[in-house]
Amino acid sequence: MDILQNFCSWWWAWWIIPAILGWLLGTAMMMKWKTRTEELETEVSNLKKKISGLEEDLEACRKRGDELEADLNKCRAKYKDLERRFSSLQGKYNDLESENIILKTKVDDGSNDIQKIANVKNVSPVVKTETPPPPPPKPPVTEAAGIVAGTAGTGKWAKLKTDNLQIIEGIGPKMNTVLNENGITDWSVLAGSSLQDLKAILAKYGDKYKIIDPSDWAKQASFAAAKDWEGLMKHQSDDGSPSKARKLLVKLGIINEEA
Repeated sequence: MDILQNFCSWWWAWWIIPAILGWLLGTAMMMKWKTRTEELETEVSNLKKKISGLEEDLEACRKRGDELEADLNKCRAKYKDLERRFSSLQGKYNDLESENIILKTKVDDGSNDIQKIANVKNVSPVVKTETPPPPPPKPPVTEAAGIVAGTAGTGKWAKLKTDNLQIIEGIGPKMNTVLNENGITDWSVLAGSSLQDLKAILAKYGDKYKIIDPSDWAKQASFAAAKDWEGLMKHQSDDGSPSKARKLLVKLGIINEEA
């Protein structure tokens, strides 16, 4: 009976104690969630900063990529220019090599002839002056234009023959012969020849000719065929070297050295 009375007198405690425990548990959970929320917000803020930094890095990389691409394009253009200059210098080297071979051949032939005469007569070598052969017949004249066929024009320009492919940088006596053997006999034919055709011709004569770059020959020949001598000389001297056409025109007395 006393127990029942005690229970009835403390009935409110049985309700308030669970309420207090629930409030404490809820408060603890709220604090935990609040802390976790703050942590997540901090992580989100840090991630946003990181993303912003990455976006800035990406933009910087894009700008750097554009700069590198621009530099690459400049390098490609410079490489093409250097390749063209190398081709021009290679052609000039081939010309000089051909001229050197011809000079050596002439010197060797002259020395052998003189030595043979000296051995036969057992006297000091004497160089015989031979009568030069008669000049070849003059080419026909085109009456309408007054221009000698196969020449660059009238008057002093008649000295320059249209079959003289050696006015082109990269073409020496040997190469002139090679092209003639394959049907390229004047400037207009060379101007109309494709790069593939020229490479195919060179490939017939072995590796020494295969490495020669004829990519600029048709362009030069087009100037010559059009008789645009100023254009040809300017084109040949764009790489800073003397124009081969200019030297030939001066040698033939067509233009003055000072011109």
